[in-house]
Amino acid sequence: MTTSTRIGDLLCAAGELDPAELNRLLELQESTPARPLGALAEEHAGVDPAAVEAAWAAQMSQWGGRVDPRRLYPEQEAVKLVTPRRARQFSVLPVSRRGDRLSYCTTPLGLVSAHRFVTNVLGLVSEPMLAMRSELHEAIDRQYPATVRDVA
Repeated sequence: MTTSTRIGDLLCAAGELDPAELNRLLELQESTPARPLGALAEEHAGVDPAAVEAAWAAQMSQWGGRVDPRRLYPEQEAVKLVTPRRARQFSVLPVSRRGDRLSYCTTPLGLVSAHRFVTNVLGLVSEPMLAMRSELHEAIDRQYPATVRDVA
């Protein structure tokens, strides 16, 4: 498993938390299992949700593993969830859906907006995979061929 910087450390480095606040939140997290540290930071330390999202995206981008979306075979049920315009707008290529979870490809820079789209618009749990921008756009173009209507 690839390791990455912990969310709390990223929030401290960004000046959103001081070390004492982080320790307090970690103690709180131990007493309230299954609560993400970011959520606790928002609720108990007044950290801006955008700062938590930025830390989460930074952590995800450290995970080193990248997929080549051109080598994937997206399930049509997943592809149909996203219109061609939205796929391009949010840099998201749906790959598979399992119940309330959507696996998709995006780029490190597109991660936050893709995550918001999947969770807020589609109402699904976000399971992103990171890809290089050029490869992702090539795969999106293959799954969603442009039509005259898309160009206008």
